[in-house]
Amino acid sequence: MKANIFVILDVNYIKKLFNKKKLLYFPERREVAITKIEIKKNSPVWAKETCLAEYKIFFDDGSVKMVRGTASGKDSKRSVWLIMKYLKRHGLCVARPLDFISQLNFFLYEEVMGVSLFEIFQAGESKKIEKVLKGAGNWLAKLHGFVPEKVFQPVLFLGAKDYGSAFKKIAKLAPRLKKYFLSFEELVRLDKISRERTVLIHNDFYPGNIILASGDIYAIDFDKSGLGPPLMDVTLLFGWLDVARSVWKLGFRRNDIQRFQKIFLASYCKEAGLDYFEVRRSMNRFLVKVYLDQAYNYIDMCVRSRKSLNSLDKKDFKKKIGIFLKRAGYYLRQENFS
Repeated sequence: MKANIFVILDVNYIKKLFNKKKLLYFPERREVAITKIEIKKNSPVWAKETCLAEYKIFFDDGSVKMVRGTASGKDSKRSVWLIMKYLKRHGLCVARPLDFISQLNFFLYEEVMGVSLFEIFQAGESKKIEKVLKGAGNWLAKLHGFVPEKVFQPVLFLGAKDYGSAFKKIAKLAPRLKKYFLSFEELVRLDKISRERTVLIHNDFYPGNIILASGDIYAIDFDKSGLGPPLMDVTLLFGWLDVARSVWKLGFRRNDIQRFQKIFLASYCKEAGLDYFEVRRSMNRFLVKVYLDQAYNYIDMCVRSRKSLNSLDKKDFKKKIGIFLKRAGYYLRQENFS
């Protein structure tokens, strides 16, 4: 029988779980009792295969702990649990993994209390942005330098058929986007990336998953992590910066964005012992994939939630999809796929 993943939102189940495993989760709280637990659902209404939850744990000494939980009826969370334990054990700054409950495919971890790079961008704090980008490049190079364990699985990348299917779906809702579609032959060339499984990669290295906490750089959300090409991580953040003004409406000049990109990439290359210009020349085909993945994700959200989205949200989604597709086409023209 398929487990009910939404039980992780049930207050009685969660109270019983946290009281039973309090010493495992919070060994430093041996002498204090849990008095209250507040539960907040973080996954969208239309999500049926995944449930995300936030738990605020109150203790009788006045202290509070924040815990995140994710359960899935589809993708196994065991790999996330193993990866985060491995990284924590090797001294990389990640959230503290607490537990994996196989019956529910339920993974819990302690929340990192800090500010995300995305929030720092929104605040327009250039000096702090530069500091965090340097730290992010350093953090990423350290991740790619680890020798991965045999239990780690290859990343499951989207392929030409996935993109083609998404194009057909969005063409029905927004026919004008068809002029930006890549041909199937062009999409097939990108499938080579999925066969590059050299190191452990984060695979979701965006500003919302990069946290500044107590002066240190942390990365969160390893749900998409596994073995893959290191340049995928590098281009995820580099490519996000490329559309920071047009998609994310951040008030920086183009020169500022280019400076941020250079700071991040230079920091990564220095820590990894790589040539900056050689790495930059190798990034174009990955940038094509980054933007196609973004377009795919927004197409998926647009299709899934089309009945609940208002007209302004639909317009915004379609605009972003168009930007991502145009950027993919731009970098495709820069790449010879030799």
